Amino acid sequence: MMSFATVSFMEIIKKQYRYKLRAYSAVFTSFIVLQVIGLLFSTTMTGSAAGGSIGIDYQMTYYTNDVQLIFTFIWIFTSALLLTTTAYRNDDLTFVSTRLSSSIANIAFLATASIIGAIFTWLSHYFLYVVIYVVTGQQLVLETDALTVFDIAIGVVITMLYILLISSAGYFVGVLGQVHKAFRIIIPAIVFGIMINSINVPIVQNITAFFGMESSFLLFTLKVFIVSGALFYSATFLMNRLEGK
Repeated sequence: MMSFATVSFMEIIKKQYRYKLRAYSAVFTSFIVLQVIGLLFSTTMTGSAAGGSIGIDYQMTYYTNDVQLIFTFIWIFTSALLLTTTAYRNDDLTFVSTRLSSSIANIAFLATASIIGAIFTWLSHYFLYVVIYVVTGQQLVLETDALTVFDIAIGVVITMLYILLISSAGYFVGVLGQVHKAFRIIIPAIVFGIMINSINVPIVQNITAFFGMESSFLLFTLKVFIVSGALFYSATFLMNRLEGK
């Protein structure tokens, strides 16, 4: 028997969002796998120094979880791309929905993934030291001893904002690839070229300075919300004009 119950637009988005959290659990599984791989890479020293004085010699080894952070960025960018593919978009046919509601649910999913990614990436920073201590037995001196809970919270938020920003870029690039197949060749070529010679690419330097050199937390947050919002809005606008495939 057909139901004539009216479902609100927000209710549709909520149902799609909840469905994506359950159906796309593989996205979070891949994140855990990448974090483990990143942890293995991070256990190798990233720098060292040695010296001596008055008959006492010392050697210092530096460890960082930068690899895990990079893997997190790659993970969220790839996940955002996948959400725009035909196979993932067809999953929304399960619901009485529109491309707009689907896109908003995707953005909510990416925002949730960004929060989870930021928290676990920060936790991995401390877990790395535990693993190194257990495996090597080395005496560790944490550079973050002076950090307060507030400092750590700010660090998590900043990491989340960077992840969200990259997810918006990935989502926008993915939609461009769906709009015209030519972008599927042009965009990877541009990205590959930038990766090879990123230091000498002015646009990369400008983007890095625009976000990375911002000393004000509030201004940084505003910049991220404006840019990521513009990218998400543009992607949603283009998604609404995609022909049914």
